[in-house]
Amino acid sequence: ALLQALRGYRTSVDALALAWFGCQVAPQGRLRALDLGCGSGLVGILAATAREDSHWLLVDFQPQQLARARRNLVLNGVARRCVLVELDLATGTPAGAFDLVLCNPPFRLAERHPPSALRERQLSNFESSASLEHFVATAVATLAPGGVACFVYPWAGRERLRAAALAVGATTTLCALHHQADRSPVRVLAALTHDADVTPC
Repeated sequence: ALLQALRGYRTSVDALALAWFGCQVAPQGRLRALDLGCGSGLVGILAATAREDSHWLLVDFQPQQLARARRNLVLNGVARRCVLVELDLATGTPAGAFDLVLCNPPFRLAERHPPSALRERQLSNFESSASLEHFVATAVATLAPGGVACFVYPWAGRERLRAAALAVGATTTLCALHHQADRSPVRVLAALTHDADVTPC
């Protein structure tokens, strides 16, 4: 069950793919997990349902999205294992060290696409106060030893994602996501890991 705005941001298959991918590559055992830019909460809900040994921090900077996420967590029976926090990554960092971080960052660039007239949809889809590089740096910085950060991003932007990970000393494993088997990939699923004992040079 998922409550969404009739005319605001609406989720897509990206959320399902990201939740599935994260559960595949996550460490075994009890998980401390972070949904970075949770929106209405679908990614965290799916992953929390699949991994009953997980406890979640869901972060977003839009109060109305967090309000929907709170209702959705209750509707889907995972609220007791989830905490919601309003936070703009441009001014703060989620507190804690996490075994799994999931992130579906805004990826449209205003100079390439006409922005939506709807403020909520624009903030959810377009890079604004935090760039992809900032999302990646934040995700990697919050990883516990042995943790993994997972992103879903347009296939065409995969090298930008890889470069952002490399800049903060993370190793990247990429998985192509095809919407149709005979067509080119449309998204990339990326798993980022970081060895805290190694300093990149």
